[in-house]
Amino acid sequence: MNDESAARTTPTRVRKALVAFASRTHKGRIAFTSGNTIRDDQGSDRDELWPMTTVAKFGIAAACPDMATYKAWAIAAEEAGYDLLGYGDSQCLIPEMNVALAALAGVTSRALLCPTVSNPITRHPTVAASAFAALQELSAGRTRFCLGSGDSAALSIGERPSTLRELEDFGRAFAALTRGERATYHGREVRLEWSTRAVPLWIAAGGPRTMELAGTIADGVLLGAGLSEPVVRDAVARVRGAAQRAGRDPETVEIWIFSKVYLSESEEAAWHELAYTLAASAHHAFRHSLDGKFVPERWRVPLEQLQRDYVVNEHNNLANQGERNAQLVVESGLTEFLGPRFLLAGPPARVRARIAEMVDWGVTGFFTSAMFGDPIGMTRAIARDVIAPMRSANPGRARNHGGVM
Repeated sequence: MNDESAARTTPTRVRKALVAFASRTHKGRIAFTSGNTIRDDQGSDRDELWPMTTVAKFGIAAACPDMATYKAWAIAAEEAGYDLLGYGDSQCLIPEMNVALAALAGVTSRALLCPTVSNPITRHPTVAASAFAALQELSAGRTRFCLGSGDSAALSIGERPSTLRELEDFGRAFAALTRGERATYHGREVRLEWSTRAVPLWIAAGGPRTMELAGTIADGVLLGAGLSEPVVRDAVARVRGAAQRAGRDPETVEIWIFSKVYLSESEEAAWHELAYTLAASAHHAFRHSLDGKFVPERWRVPLEQLQRDYVVNEHNNLANQGERNAQLVVESGLTEFLGPRFLLAGPPARVRARIAEMVDWGVTGFFTSAMFGDPIGMTRAIARDVIAPMRSANPGRARNHGGVM
């Protein structure tokens, strides 16, 4: 069964886990059988169960015109019941992340605060650790630090994204420093000489090796490889399996997934309307390699062309809606592949159904961005039409998050 057909299948035993297979072999490809079990390359079915959450946590970021609007948005998002508020780290495209997160900490009291996402290129780990240890104190323990290889923050200043080794070295140093420990970075021993509060480390992962790194060293992972069943199940297996191999409890690693949400009458029409942001998602997910990422052969050449011709300064640009990047998607026909893989679009019921599937596949948190139209209005609409109905079956959880505006 290929990626596209599997994505359309509703599993009858969706709580099956891939973790046992991942921890034992993980060298072979995963095959999804018609019976919705998982079969490894030796032909053996893996039926071990892992406990699942029934209602996901929800996080959101936004594209706002100024800091006053960001603060108003944060207040509205927390009141609407979101669990986590994100803010990007892209110094040439939006205001400085550390200043912005401190401002958001000052107007919120419950929601977690997290960069979505930072990178090892534009800051030294001592700078990041010092800033986020201070933010952890300022926010009364509500801070997380999500680290990725670097996209627009690095590319916009002519730097390359980090390697996997660089990402790991930075992540390990950051975590140790916020715990008040000494760390070695680039061959030099460093330490923060003040009393710090530990900051949980998350890693943004789009590829197999980064997912496994997250399971090995991180407290959480923000997945960006896509939304179809084989993609999500494989990602969960890699993270959980790596945690188990590292001697960690796999259940302690939070698994979040990122997707843009667009509520509309037509799912297919949204793919074309938002082609520029599909280009951004594809550029990030496939920039290093297409291997092991569930890309059908027919889409490999168009995706390679997109990587070569992608315009960095149009990255998720709402002002001109990334006209050249959108053309790269539409003219190649990639909307058919990238739309369902990276975008949750269509009527609210359709969006809710897809999120529920991902929760059953092992995802514990869902993250999106209010980047289309009025950020506060969109944030409230997603809470009202998607989150509130999904939580209505679990009143105890809904009570912990206040009302939906």
